[in-house]
Amino acid sequence: MADRLPIAISDISVMPAGPGERATGLIAHVGLQVGDLYVDGLRVVRTRDARVLVMFPARRDRSRRSHQVVRPVHSAVRRAIEDRILAELKSEGLLP
Repeated sequence: MADRLPIAISDISVMPAGPGERATGLIAHVGLQVGDLYVDGLRVVRTRDARVLVMFPARRDRSRRSHQVVRPVHSAVRRAIEDRILAELKSEGLLP
């Protein structure tokens, strides 16, 4: 895995949540390029205990179980993606 890091993360696109969405904890919708793959549908949310989380795209099946569509395999890759997204939201004034 070490030979795959650092990963190339670019073209981060942020769409701030609207007032109604913010009331539910959603901060922003995010898309980004990881290497030659563009991933859309990430969400940045604030939990009830004030933590900020990056949620990867998921779908629900008929039984309402959630299945991630795209997710990092390694925690170091997840952290790298989260760090870049959160830095971008801070630079846009969406996070302190």
